[in-house]
Amino acid sequence: ARAEGLGTMIRFGAFLSGTSLFGTLARNVDRILIGRFFGPMVAGYYFNAYRLLLMPVSQLNAPLSSVALPTLSRLQDDPERFRLFYRRGVEVVAAVSFPAVLTCLLGADHLVPALLGSQWHEAIPIFKALAPAALLASVNVVTSWVYIPLGRTDRQFRWHVFRSCCVMIGYVIGLPWGALGLAISFSVTACVLRVPAILYCFRGTFLRLGDVVDATWRVGAASVFAAAAARPVAMRLGPEAPHIPKLLFIGAVFAVAYGLGWCLLPGGVGRLRAMLAMARHLRPSRAMETPEASAPDGESPS
Repeated sequence: ARAEGLGTMIRFGAFLSGTSLFGTLARNVDRILIGRFFGPMVAGYYFNAYRLLLMPVSQLNAPLSSVALPTLSRLQDDPERFRLFYRRGVEVVAAVSFPAVLTCLLGADHLVPALLGSQWHEAIPIFKALAPAALLASVNVVTSWVYIPLGRTDRQFRWHVFRSCCVMIGYVIGLPWGALGLAISFSVTACVLRVPAILYCFRGTFLRLGDVVDATWRVGAASVFAAAAARPVAMRLGPEAPHIPKLLFIGAVFAVAYGLGWCLLPGGVGRLRAMLAMARHLRPSRAMETPEASAPDGESPS
């Protein structure tokens, strides 16, 4: 009797550990291949471009997930409240991550030399090639916030095994073109697998693809609008130094255009207010509160 439920917990943890293992393998095979066939210098270009591009994403998603996962776990038996919190949380993550990644992409010619040094110029094309994968990785919470709270780590493990195999096949295909070929193959694989990953994750749950679309389409539209406005500015400034002032100017143009894009979207201002309300609940101090306290202010469970 004392061991009742222990087997379920062990299976849950074992599949979660397996997912982490395959994820680590897939994230490092590319670097191993580049180091083996093209040398440590090229591997350094690739690794630092990858790390620099994903830094804003990792700094945001990890602390938010530490708050969102316990709350969603407590809401697993209340589909309507789960979907409400889930959609609002994904929207907050996307609203910050999309602009961060796109600003890094537009300012890549200045960001890389400013943070790594002018000797890392060769990493810029790799940085740009990895941007689509980083943009999608910024909303990996779309699936992880479902698998873990709903206790479906077995499906998460199976998908990661499949995804890791696809990623490694892509690496083999892109290997003849060096580090840039691997970066492009990784981004292409990430884009192709994104929708199937969500559909597989949601199968058998009360969530639908429309929940993700509803949470991200305004963010995506405002981000595209801002990128279209900032790109001519970035091109006109050119890649020459000084890098920091140019990077700040590109970021400022993007931020203004991003805010304007939200104001022009139907219901955009209202969603901005809802996101600000939700952001107040995605704080570490909220992790131990009751599920009722975790819904955005002024929004009912239904």
